Amino acid sequence: MKSRMRRLALSVPFLMALHALVSLSPHPARAQTRAQQEIQRLTGQRASQEEILSQLAASGLSRAEVRAQLTSMGIADAYFDRLDGSAVGPLDQSADFLQALAQMGVLNQVGGFELGDTTDLARDSLARALGAIPDSVLTVFGRSVFGGTRTEFDPVVTGPVDPDYALGAGDQLQLILTGDVELAVPLVVTREGFIVIPQVGQIFVNGLTLGDLTDALYARLGAAYSGVRRGADATTTFHVALGRLRSNLVYIVGDVSLPGGYQISSVATVFNALYQAGGPGEQGSMRSIEVRRGSQLVADVDLYDYLIRSDASDDIRLQQGDRILVPIVGPQVSIEGMVRRPAIYELRPGEQLRDLIAFAAGPRPEAYMRRIQIDRILPPAERTPGLERVIVDVDLETLADNEDFALLDGDRVTVLGIGERRSNQVVVEGHVERPGLFELVPNMTLSDVITRAGGLRLDAFDVVAHLIRVVPSDSTTVLERVSLDVGGQPVPDVLLRDLDRVVIYGRSALRTAAFVSISGEVKDPGPFPLDVGMTAEDLVLAAGGFTDAADPLTAQLVRREGLITLGDTVAISRDIVFDLSLPSAFDRFAGVVPEPRSGFELARDIELWEGDRIFVRRLQGFRDEGDVVISGEVLYPGPYALERRGETVSSLLSRSGGLTAEAYVEGARMTRGGLPLGLDLVRVLEESQGGTDLILQPGDSLEIPQYDGTVQIVGAVGFQSRTRWRPNWNLGNYLEQAGGTVENADRNATVVTYANQERQHTSSFLWLFRSDPEIAPGSTISVPFKQPQEGGGFDSNQLLAYVTSIVTLVVLFDQLKTP
Repeated sequence: MKSRMRRLALSVPFLMALHALVSLSPHPARAQTRAQQEIQRLTGQRASQEEILSQLAASGLSRAEVRAQLTSMGIADAYFDRLDGSAVGPLDQSADFLQALAQMGVLNQVGGFELGDTTDLARDSLARALGAIPDSVLTVFGRSVFGGTRTEFDPVVTGPVDPDYALGAGDQLQLILTGDVELAVPLVVTREGFIVIPQVGQIFVNGLTLGDLTDALYARLGAAYSGVRRGADATTTFHVALGRLRSNLVYIVGDVSLPGGYQISSVATVFNALYQAGGPGEQGSMRSIEVRRGSQLVADVDLYDYLIRSDASDDIRLQQGDRILVPIVGPQVSIEGMVRRPAIYELRPGEQLRDLIAFAAGPRPEAYMRRIQIDRILPPAERTPGLERVIVDVDLETLADNEDFALLDGDRVTVLGIGERRSNQVVVEGHVERPGLFELVPNMTLSDVITRAGGLRLDAFDVVAHLIRVVPSDSTTVLERVSLDVGGQPVPDVLLRDLDRVVIYGRSALRTAAFVSISGEVKDPGPFPLDVGMTAEDLVLAAGGFTDAADPLTAQLVRREGLITLGDTVAISRDIVFDLSLPSAFDRFAGVVPEPRSGFELARDIELWEGDRIFVRRLQGFRDEGDVVISGEVLYPGPYALERRGETVSSLLSRSGGLTAEAYVEGARMTRGGLPLGLDLVRVLEESQGGTDLILQPGDSLEIPQYDGTVQIVGAVGFQSRTRWRPNWNLGNYLEQAGGTVENADRNATVVTYANQERQHTSSFLWLFRSDPEIAPGSTISVPFKQPQEGGGFDSNQLLAYVTSIVTLVVLFDQLKTP
């Protein structure tokens, strides 16, 4: 037996580049197609000479077998001479050579990379796009079949072929003789359609079935082997079977998703080839796909036959060189509404409304066939200004069986549904065991329907029921009050009518929910539903118990008064205590728990009423711990815990090691709650026992800055700037340094913010006298803009007031000078 070389794994980049050359380039001079260019772009590689030789070596064929098969296909020895290194030089990757490799099966190993797989990325993108379309958007029927990367529609290339399979160039056969002669001969059909059997010669098999070949072999083998003959007396028998199937090159053109040439199995059909090409394109037809063999039209395939009726009689097997043409789509009509498969369908000549509904899998049970609405675009010859679209209603039930309604390209058909109204029904709502719709039977009474609904619930309001009836003449409703006896039966009983609605109320629903509330030092304060028998202690348990700061011996209950009668008292307060068996802060201080004060009531003995409120007080000595922060020019800046009540700024400075030599005491800034707090640290240090020493609170922040010998001028000035502080300068000098104020500056509202965040502003008297604050190092001068006056322009009243004030002052001074 001939030895086989070890099989190697196929290289994906190699096969993609190889298929781009083999499948889409039947002639060497043909330029690359778009599909080839895309494959090359995605892989970024081309098959090297080493990869081709490695693939030939991995095929399992001996050197002699490769030579014999390539020679039968007209390929020179220069290609396979490189298998054992007997020849050197570049290997020409011609289309004939690569196509020969494909026909030998070298490129179609199990697990190989087929051309169809090279389009996975594009198909996955299409599948994601289709998946993003809402369900309410109609799609073209049948297109989704070609949108995935599934293999359900790949041809079956394993197992026996059907009896009418015609042999062709590239098919591999296995001839086995047993008896007088034991022989196994692999055979390959050459390009010319022959097989070569040792000691027998050439036999033309192209177009023969396996049955025809068997008949031919009896005559040819019988001439070479005397034991081969028909009948029971044969001493040598033979069996011929198909091995690897050949591949055919077919062309798919027209409005198809991925047009081009495809190497497909010899058992592949039109549908298999279309699936490889991604199916018809956006404007491609599914109803009239042409298959041409040479100059002859051999099939006109309607995919609806296969997709709707599973009829594959026109899905013929393709042969080498077949051309598939997908023409432009024909008239398209959409159908939606009460049909089982709403979509956009393509119609062939003669197909009408009944055919369309059949394509849509028929009407749903709730379809109203007496009014099928068609939104139609009128043909150009029938259009007039303002009349280009019309609505057409079709009563399909009144049409005879042999009648139909013609459709036009672009029609939008809607199958409407029947109404929601139901007759012979009674509705039971509310507090019955099984509320809902009930059939109205003749002579049914109110007690009958209550019984069918399972009777009243335990909390039903068994005093009265409401019967709401529809007046047929005007569709208004009338409410009838029906009394119920102790057993929940109507007294008297009432005969029901169509569309009656029975309402049984519940006591729990009619009753206002009762709540009590608790606040203060409990873990889950807030309102709670009031249950019968709930005590004040039960409410604490429902609230999660006490916090660590709770004082269980000091609590208060507030109860509303005067709800029914008018009086002066609206609420009363009661002091209550809780049993110390409840977990509380006192558990950590055994032996030091104070005795409850006299006059307090025990909480577990007080039953709560609706609206009661309980307040749990905090322990007297419990205070929130907190930190303050000191930063800047102190020896030990950072956070400090408050050690005692009433701790002051001077105490904090002492704990932080005191001020450094660079500290600017006048600029010390205090912040509380995110807001600046004016602090005169100079006075604090001079009068530490006086009232200027601030008491600290948790969260306070104190910053001691370095000396800042500058002044900043911002706002409505010529140019905002920072300048050096000068001891003899006033505010006006600094403003002149900044280019003076602008035209709409409000000079009299100037604000000076000092380094310690204290602020002072310019004050004026009678428009003539102005007093500016002093300027200290680190200050910021802010000149605001004037607010625009309502109405704008000159204010004569303000000018008159200024003039009057001046005249009054002049008269007053004159009288004072008169003796």
